[in-house]
Amino acid sequence: MREVEEQLKLTQALAIEVAKQNCAFPYLASRYLERVENIARVIAYNLQISNEYEEAWEYESAVSRFEPMLYALDCIDSYRLFHETTTDQAVFHFLTLEGDNPASILNCINSASSYASHPQSDMPQEAKAYLKGFLDTFNEHRNTYPDPSQIDYLIHLARSSAQMIFGMIEATMTRGRQFNFFELGRSIERADNIARLLEAKRFSPLPDDTKERNRVSNIQWKALANHASANDSIRVKDLADPAEREKSTLQALLLSNTFPRSIRYCISEADRCLRRICEIKDHEFVNPPTKAVGRMRAEFDYIELDEILKYDVSKFLEDFKKRIQALHESIEASFFLQVD
Repeated sequence: MREVEEQLKLTQALAIEVAKQNCAFPYLASRYLERVENIARVIAYNLQISNEYEEAWEYESAVSRFEPMLYALDCIDSYRLFHETTTDQAVFHFLTLEGDNPASILNCINSASSYASHPQSDMPQEAKAYLKGFLDTFNEHRNTYPDPSQIDYLIHLARSSAQMIFGMIEATMTRGRQFNFFELGRSIERADNIARLLEAKRFSPLPDDTKERNRVSNIQWKALANHASANDSIRVKDLADPAEREKSTLQALLLSNTFPRSIRYCISEADRCLRRICEIKDHEFVNPPTKAVGRMRAEFDYIELDEILKYDVSKFLEDFKKRIQALHESIEASFFLQVD
């Protein structure tokens, strides 16, 4: 009982200290900025498969080529509040420039800029300025429905600008608790969005014909690896067999301990950040977030791909997204006061 009471006192003291350091601002700025890049990756993935095999969509021509992304990004319900039909242009606008969609790229940039620019945020001034310019550029297109020639430009702008800002922050931000929260937010958001990118594959339509189904599925796995930046990690060009390509892609994106965009790697990074924040050693747990992420790290360290395949990849990803959301809520409850 005394040990529990001491742990509770330590947790409360740490929460007060973290709250005084205003660590919510870099944490949330990082999550929104990482979300910008990952929404762009999901869109780019969908663009590639639709461009490489347009016939795959002919059997269901009434459905937008982009509609699967609404399901993968969990925003189909909010889309239907504002749109009766799912045309390509309407879906793309909703995901990139829609002011009424809180999860659009434009609104994510706006949220990232707002949190980064807060007076109590220690993020570098040049990164804040670049982020403000990034927002201004996207705002120029706010009231337009971009034609196909603009799609690639906006997606490239979103990805390259987000990566540039992350690079500036990593190169110049003072290493302290705010920086560790910034890295924590990025790791958690990236893990969640890798799951969503894999979900985009599940929601993409496939032809009924077996031969064509296998062909299109192979195209989808190639596009998935490409837009997760995993080609070099899994050497997909050397994989002729579609089944081997699928397993290798899943192995890299779920369980690799060296590929920075794998879920396992992201969870390990989140665990490392929390230990620095809480000033504890490995295998020590002082609050719910450290317990939750430590448990996930252990599971990803020991689980095998065959176990995930046997359980079902889709169910595994759904369960994981729920656990990530619970972890985020635990972090907010343990460390942050109300953010204004």
